[in-house]
Amino acid sequence: MGYPLYLPQTDLGRSADQEGMRRVLNKTTGGPSGEGYADGVSYLPRPWINTYEWDWAYEGKRGDLLVHFPGLEERRWPHMAKWLNIVETTPHEWNLPLEETGYINKTTTYWSQIRSAKESIKSAENKLQSGGAVSGNTKEAVGALKEALRESSDHMELVQQRLEDLNALIGMT
Repeated sequence: MGYPLYLPQTDLGRSADQEGMRRVLNKTTGGPSGEGYADGVSYLPRPWINTYEWDWAYEGKRGDLLVHFPGLEERRWPHMAKWLNIVETTPHEWNLPLEETGYINKTTTYWSQIRSAKESIKSAENKLQSGGAVSGNTKEAVGALKEALRESSDHMELVQQRLEDLNALIGMT
C-alpha cells in the first residue's frame, strides 16, 4: 500500500496498512472514474476468513481459514503455540475439503444477494428517472440499500432486509 509514501504527512496510527486501506476504500471521489472506490467495495463476513481467538473462547470451527488473536497482546504467544500444536499434530481434524466447509454455499448466497441488491437499485433508479409509478419512499430505500452495501455488506441480514424493503416499494420479488 503506497499511502504513506504519497502522503507522508498523514498519521495513520499504529495499524498504518489497515488505516491506509480503509481511507482509500472509503473514498467517494478520485480514482479512475472520479467516483472513488466506496461503491465498488464489498466486505465479506469477517469470520469466513478471520476467526477470533480470545482468552475465553474460539469463535470458529473446523475448516475455517484463519485464527486471529485480537487484543491478546503478550498473551497471544501461548494461544499461538496451542494452535500451532493443534494443526501440526492433528491436521486432519481441522483441514477439511472445501465441499465440507460450507464456503461454497455461503459465498454463492452472498454474491447472489449482492447481485440482486444492485439489480434492484438499478431498477428503482430507472423507475425514479423515468417518472414511473413508485412509492414516495423509494429514493430513501435506495439510499438505505446503497449504504448497507457500502458500509455493511458483511452483515447479510441487514442487506437482505434493505433489499426486501426496496423490492416491496418497487414491486420486485
